[in-house]
Amino acid sequence: MKTSPCINRRQFIKETAVVGAACGITGSLLGAEPAAPGSLEKRGKIRVGEIGCGSVSGSYLPNLTSHPFIEVVSVCDIKIERAKKRAEQFKVANVYPNIDEMLAGVPFDLLVNTTSMPSHGPINKKALQAKRHVWTEKPMALEVKAARELLDLAKRNGVRLLGRADLRDQPAIQIYG
Repeated sequence: MKTSPCINRRQFIKETAVVGAACGITGSLLGAEPAAPGSLEKRGKIRVGEIGCGSVSGSYLPNLTSHPFIEVVSVCDIKIERAKKRAEQFKVANVYPNIDEMLAGVPFDLLVNTTSMPSHGPINKKALQAKRHVWTEKPMALEVKAARELLDLAKRNGVRLLGRADLRDQPAIQIYG
C-alpha cells in the first residue's frame, strides 16, 4: 500500500489557507456587487488588503503574493514602519496606518486580518460594514455574541466572513502530520 507523504500542520495551513479563502469567497464575489470598480471576471484576480503586519502576516503574505489569482493591493498596520517593511518586502503598492484609511483607499475584495486578537472583532466589523469579504485569524471576535453579530452583518451585506480554524485536532492533520 502506497502512503501519502507526511505534511506537518504549518505546511498544511500554508498550502491550503489561501486557496480555502479564495474558494470560500469566489462564488459570492462572482454573484455579488464587487467591492472594487469593475467585475472580478474582468480583473481575473481577487484584490486583497492585508491588515496586521506583524509575525503572522509573514505566514500569509508569501502565499498571497505567490498565487496568480490574487493581487495584494494594500497592507496596513498601526505601526506604520511594519506596514512599510512588509510592503517593500512583498512589493505591495499601498500602505495604510489604520482600517479607516485602508477602507477609504485603494479598493479591495477581501480583507485578511492578522492583527492582535482584541482587534479582530472591531476591524472585522468595519470591513463587513464596508461590504468587504473578510478572512480573519482566530478568534473572529472576543465573545460569541459579537461573533454572531458579525456573521449576521456579513449575511445582511452579502459578503463572507471566514475564520481561520485551528486544525491541530482534526483527524486529517493527525494522520498526515
